[in-house]
Amino acid sequence: MRCQTLFLLLATAQFTTACAQSVSYQPRARVIAASKAQLIAAATAVATEQKWKILAVDSVAGVLTALSPEEDSAGVATRQRWSFVVTDGEVRARLVFEANFDGSDDGPWVHSDTVCTGYLYLREDEQLDKVAKQARGIRVARR
Repeated sequence: MRCQTLFLLLATAQFTTACAQSVSYQPRARVIAASKAQLIAAATAVATEQKWKILAVDSVAGVLTALSPEEDSAGVATRQRWSFVVTDGEVRARLVFEANFDGSDDGPWVHSDTVCTGYLYLREDEQLDKVAKQARGIRVARR
């Protein structure tokens, strides 16, 4: 167990030492003129179109969590864990990049909660653009 804990600490440190300064990651927010129901439906459609595995959808809380398919990056399994939190008129997107250095199916997935100073949030902006575009075409029945 100690060896595994040390391994996780070293792997996590690898994510944060690649830049001169790091800051805490902050989810990206976008104002979108749509209801909470439309936005959660749009986020779900965007995740489904990209063949992400949807882990949880809570329409009442306005939360969607999904995983991108695993990719191989120089012999290391990587994936993206996405969370969308929606309210009437706003979506927040959070991306957690995860890596499995262990290589086993049940090995630990490590991530960092920091990003380099100057991180541009390009992936988050791209997904928020997709949600906004999708939301324009969604009609939700009123109760």
